[in-house]
Amino acid sequence: MSTYLAILMICAVFIVGEILSKLVSYKVTGYVFAMIILIIVGGQFGLITTETFNNTLFVDVAYGFGVPFAITCFGGSIPFKSFKGEWKTCVIAIAAVVFIVALGAIAGFTVLDKVTALYGSVEVAGGTQAGLIFLAQLKETGEQKIAAIIAILMTGQVLVGYPACGYALKKAMVKRLGDESFNSLSAAGTGELLLADNFKKLIKIPEFLANNFYYVFAVLALCCIGGYYIGEITGISMFVWDLLIGFIAAQLGLIDGDSLNKVGSGGFIDATMFAIILMDLVTINLKDFAGILPTLIALLAFGVIGCAVAGVVLAKPMKMPFVDIFAIGLACLNGYPLTVKIVDECAEIVGQENSLSEETRDRLLNFYKPKVVISGIVSVSVVTGVLAGVLVSFI
Repeated sequence: MSTYLAILMICAVFIVGEILSKLVSYKVTGYVFAMIILIIVGGQFGLITTETFNNTLFVDVAYGFGVPFAITCFGGSIPFKSFKGEWKTCVIAIAAVVFIVALGAIAGFTVLDKVTALYGSVEVAGGTQAGLIFLAQLKETGEQKIAAIIAILMTGQVLVGYPACGYALKKAMVKRLGDESFNSLSAAGTGELLLADNFKKLIKIPEFLANNFYYVFAVLALCCIGGYYIGEITGISMFVWDLLIGFIAAQLGLIDGDSLNKVGSGGFIDATMFAIILMDLVTINLKDFAGILPTLIALLAFGVIGCAVAGVVLAKPMKMPFVDIFAIGLACLNGYPLTVKIVDECAEIVGQENSLSEETRDRLLNFYKPKVVISGIVSVSVVTGVLAGVLVSFI
């Protein structure tokens, strides 16, 4: 299959998804429709395969440099003052993981197999990093059924996590609109975290160079080289270090959070990432899915319930609405970069449904994006990665 035909097929899936979303007045996002289309057209009928995705070369772009560069740029958008202000987000992310895994532990000693329940709940509370650790262990022990469950969860948990987080986030945004103190702020007042130019830079890079494609890519490549090797030494995901190094690079004035967009690459990288995240859905057919469906439902339910429990427990001491904590916690079922997509879509939908001005929409976007994205990174890249490493050592 030619690259051009493969690109046409994959793009057609997302185009149809957007059309269907429009027909239902955006109550279901185009991305969710794209997931369903890929399972039916790909997994069931085999008309789109992983080879189709590979032929688009999107995989090379996204995994080769797209995801690391995007995370580094996000780190570059975080001023130190605002970063300190997100400690509540980190607590929420950790609490969500704790409650999800606690439910898995209870089930593991009662109604489900212990390994399935613990491995599955950690995977639901995290993502790819934990899943890869578990799959490597299960390959050695030959436990194929559990391996299949983990593999499907790695791909399929977003089918629950994406709409659940989106639903809660839209509710949170609408509730936030009724907050007079929020409405009295300007978009910049709520969005300081995402506005990379709002803080003093230590090094002044000439504008002609700062906005040069080759300069930006060279700096991002250097940041990611550092993230890779520190990750190898520490055993902590390179994405965590990419985020931190991006933050440092921005404080120095080498890049900012909008560098990729300024050189015309941000939209393309985002589009390729969002496409390849769904690639493995084309490997799941209905027969395989039916056999382990009850266990999958239980594990995914743990994810949603655990985040809800975190909302109930933390709402009063943190003085935050339950729905805010619930939405931020549900980021763990998605992870980066899906969390970016969720916030963007929700802000757009809430803006359309409530006839909001562009400034008000941007205020919502800038208020929630750092919370949801950071929550996903903390839970997926840090907490569950450590938990997975500990579990495979003892179970």
